Amino acid sequence: MLKKIELGYGLGPLSFGMSRDQVLQMFGKASEIEETDFDEDMNVIESWHYDHLDCSFGFEEVEDFKLTTIS
Repeated sequence: MLKKIELGYGLGPLSFGMSRDQVLQMFGKASEIEETDFDEDMNVIESWHYDHLDCSFGFEEVEDFKLTTIS
């Protein structure tokens, strides 16, 4: 399912800019959700970890919690 990487687009069916609800519908509830404050401007990054996929997806507050990272 998550085999093809497209630079600047995403991974498999995931594309950067997707909402948390879209990712939730696609993969279900995350194994763990972690919130981190990374800078002085109070930018919150919410990381969703999926153990069965061995992947994490990041959603940044400054981007209206849209998908910004896939790791």
